[in-house]
This record gives sequence, C-alpha cells and structure tokens, in this order.
Amino acid sequence: MRGPDMVAPMTVYLLLDEAWNINGRIFQVAGGHVGLLQDMYPPFKNIYKHGKWTLDELRMLVPQQLMAGVQNPAPPAEDLQVPGRG
Repeated sequence: MRGPDMVAPMTVYLLLDEAWNINGRIFQVAGGHVGLLQDMYPPFKNIYKHGKWTLDELRMLVPQQLMAGVQNPAPPAEDLQVPGRG
C-alpha cells in the first residue's frame, strides 16, 4: 500500500482551516500509518489503520490523538486573523 494516493488525505487535512495550529511539524505518512516525528525517527506519536485514510477520519483523529497535548512551536500572532481559529 504505497503511492501518493495514500499520502493525499493527510496533505489535504493539513490544508484545512481547522489545521491552522499545526505548523513546524514533520509527519511520516505511509500506507495506513500517520506518524508525528519529534527527533526525526521513530515517530513520537502515530495512528494506524489498515488501508487508506479518509479525510473525515483524519479530521476526527489528528486533533484528538495525534496532536493532543502537542504545542505549536511557532503559533501565528494573536492579532492575526486565521481561518479556523476559534
């Protein structure tokens, strides 16, 4: 299960307004594995499923599991209007 079609859902997720607070991070995406890298390798946190992720699954699991408790190393300025920021 390799190929760009397996990476595309995570790429699209990171382009969504709701992912506004994710920046300065490196992700490893292969098959059904999505990992958040801290010091390059091995992944610091990861989520896995057999098969290709859907955008809806990533919208639910990335904030709740993969990014839970992870600080943004370079957040946008407070006075900057950012789509998705509540």
